[in-house]
Amino acid sequence: MRRWDPSHEFYVILEGTADVRTAEEHLAPIGPGDFFGELVALDWGASFGYPRLASVIATSPVRLLVLPAARFNTLVRDVPGFGDQIRRAVRERLPGL
Repeated sequence: MRRWDPSHEFYVILEGTADVRTAEEHLAPIGPGDFFGELVALDWGASFGYPRLASVIATSPVRLLVLPAARFNTLVRDVPGFGDQIRRAVRERLPGL
């Protein structure tokens, strides 16, 4: 997944590893159980959305769970533990929200 991509899916790494990067810096290595794409998949209301702010590049073969934005937002709304985890990640990844 590349920075600024217009897609809106949410991803969970099931197997393998990847790096999260911007053009300027390496942000984090990620692996099984880690997720990305929550910022663009979230329904922020009033047609507000974030672009993909970083690229995620596989560093080994990966297997992903891919959720379309509508399904992801249903889970955030209907499964409190999942929604809490996503909101916590958003606060960590976008300080000041």
